[in-house]
Amino acid sequence: MEVVVDASALLAVVLDEPERGSVIAATVGATLISPMALPYEVGNALVALRKKNLLEEAEILPAWETTQRIPIQLVPVQMDAALALALAHGIYAYDAYYLHCSLSRRRPLVTLDRKMREVARPERVPGAWSPPARLAPLADRGGRGEQEGQPDLGAPGCGCTRCR
Repeated sequence: MEVVVDASALLAVVLDEPERGSVIAATVGATLISPMALPYEVGNALVALRKKNLLEEAEILPAWETTQRIPIQLVPVQMDAALALALAHGIYAYDAYYLHCSLSRRRPLVTLDRKMREVARPERVPGAWSPPARLAPLADRGGRGEQEGQPDLGAPGCGCTRCR
């Protein structure tokens, strides 16, 4: 099975965030795919974490190198469709790339980004709002309308614990 992963999920694993186990459980045995923009978004997120003093400078390159050892198939997205999705929902183009990737391939999306999951519901993105049982730990966390007491995963940044 193929699963679309975004930068928030990848960085949660690499930076040993609390969501790490859920991301691994959601993706074990799956072929990971992501839009070709993933490396650029990961690099940007790592630098943003440094600028916020949430990572030390010495941690950036090792974290980057770790992301590069995780086998993820990078795939193109149809830019006009992704941009239309971004404009229709008032989201960043980067987020629309993941949503479009999931929609066009009919594959589940693993993300920690609450806003992306909110947009995924009406767009019928597979697995982002009503996932298979093995994806449930991620889909059931945070955001408006979710269970009380769960963390809000929709703060600016990639969605990992450090960005919130």
